[in-house]
Amino acid sequence: SVTCNQNGKEMPYGGMNEKGLVVEMLWLEDTKFNINDDKSYVNELEWIQYQLDNFQTVSEVTAAIDQLKIYPIKGKIHYLIADETGKSIIVEYLDGKPVIFEKDDNTCQAITNKTVVHSTKYIDNLNGIPKRNTSETFRYHQLEKQIKKLQKENDFSEKAAFQMLAHVAIKKESFKTVWSIVYDIRNRSITFFTHSNQKKKTINLQNLNFSDEVTYFDLNQDSEISLDKKLKPYSPIENLSMMTASLTHLGFDEVLCRQLSEHQTQSSLLS
Repeated sequence: SVTCNQNGKEMPYGGMNEKGLVVEMLWLEDTKFNINDDKSYVNELEWIQYQLDNFQTVSEVTAAIDQLKIYPIKGKIHYLIADETGKSIIVEYLDGKPVIFEKDDNTCQAITNKTVVHSTKYIDNLNGIPKRNTSETFRYHQLEKQIKKLQKENDFSEKAAFQMLAHVAIKKESFKTVWSIVYDIRNRSITFFTHSNQKKKTINLQNLNFSDEVTYFDLNQDSEISLDKKLKPYSPIENLSMMTASLTHLGFDEVLCRQLSEHQTQSSLLS
C-alpha cells in the first residue's frame, strides 16, 4: 500500500493498496469506541493499515468488521472506504459499536466531521446552520450539491474532485485545510498537494515494486512532481523523527514516542 503518515509507520491517515482498496478518515467528535471488548485490538490509525494489509474490497472489510476492537491513542474519527468495484462505505463507531453506511454502487457519498445521520438532514436543507466553510454541515451540503451535478462518466475526473475539495476547503483559522488528496482507484494513482506546497504531486502504484523494502517521500516539497522513482529507504531513524515531531504536539513525551516507534518498526503484527 501507499499511505499518508504523520505519526510514523503503521499509523496512516489514509491510503490505497495495490488492489485498489482506499481507506481515509476524518475527525468525528461523537465517536465512542468500546475498549472493554475481549478482542485483539489496534489503535484508531493502525486500523486503517490493517484493512489495507488484509483486504481487497469493501465487502471483505465489512465482513470482518467485528474481528478487532479499536483502543484509541488520541483520535475520535470515522472512516470512508472505497474499492475498484464502485462500492463505498462510511464506518462510524457510535456507542461502542461499528455502524456501516453505504449507498448504491458507483454512487458518490460525502462526509465531513458530523455523523452520517446528522449530516444527511442537510443534504437539501440549510435551515439553522452557519453558512460558512468552517461549519461541518455547510461543507457537507456544498459537497452533496456538487455531487448532484455529476451526470456523465467524464464528470468523474481528478480535476472535478480537486475542484470540489477546493470549494469546501477552510482557508484560514487554526483548522485550515492542510492537504487535499484524490485517489484514482481505476488507474491506481494518488495525487495531492499541501497548504504550504501547492504543486500537485502524483504517485502511481502500478509503477511500484511492493516486494522492495519500505520507502518514503516527503509530502512537504515542490521539487519532485512525479514520485514513482523518487522514493527513499525508510529507516527507524526517519520513523522516530516523524513520530516525535507530530506526537509531542499532542502531549506525548519523547520516551513514549520512542517506544511507539520501536513497536512500529520492529513489530510484525500487521505485516
